[in-house]
Amino acid sequence: MHSVTSLSDAEKISLIEYYKQYLKTSKKANMIIKHLENHIGPNYGSPIEVTRFIQFMNYLDTTRNTNWKLVFPKVSEMIEKNEIL
Repeated sequence: MHSVTSLSDAEKISLIEYYKQYLKTSKKANMIIKHLENHIGPNYGSPIEVTRFIQFMNYLDTTRNTNWKLVFPKVSEMIEKNEIL
């Protein structure tokens, strides 16, 4: 449930575009992009796992008095954009 392979292809493509801006300044950007590209297609993506991720993160927030949506705004934004939250 915490794997980017659970995200939809559209979300992975969005992340690829995001990381492209860091290709010249980050040694890991290319590795991340390749990983995302290798996990695009009908065999990947699981809305159920994304839902489980949200439920788990919400549970942690209640037990730790935290707010994952504030700590990880990009993740929250991506999930909200796809109307999963």
